[in-house]
Amino acid sequence: MILLFMNTPDSFHPRKTMIRHLDKPSCIHCKYYLPDVKKSFSSSSGKCQKFGGKDLHTGIILYDYADSVRQDESKCTVSGKYFVGEKNLLQKKMVYTIQQILPYVLFLMVTIGV
Repeated sequence: MILLFMNTPDSFHPRKTMIRHLDKPSCIHCKYYLPDVKKSFSSSSGKCQKFGGKDLHTGIILYDYADSVRQDESKCTVSGKYFVGEKNLLQKKMVYTIQQILPYVLFLMVTIGV
């Protein structure tokens, strides 16, 4: 199979990109970002602690998904209107990782009798 590529000024330019929102802040770097405890830290099911609602019956706060908050013009919007940089991102990721592996560590400790 022979592939032919056209090398025109518009088809290849090192500084020209078609990726949207490269200049916008990422939710995972925001202090309001709440990762999903059942998935990876940066999964699309993370929530935003800035927006949500209180369940009037239980009193539990139900946060909105970060993806939907960024798409909603009345909330954070694509530009990240309410973005506040997380100063302790590494610590936040470490706590998340410990929360992910702790049940397995405890299970192993109980299983082997430590």
